[in-house]
Amino acid sequence: MSLAALFQSPSPDVAVEIDRGHVGAARLIWRAGQAVIAAHAA
Repeated sequence: MSLAALFQSPSPDVAVEIDRGHVGAARLIWRAGQAVIAAHAA
């Protein structure tokens, strides 16, 4: 994998948040050019 290919790869569609008393995850999808939360778990 080249350095240029690393920055051209698509971004992940899942985000994870880890805090001392909380863990959460969200999945994003694109609809009409806008990011929309498709799923969320806490």
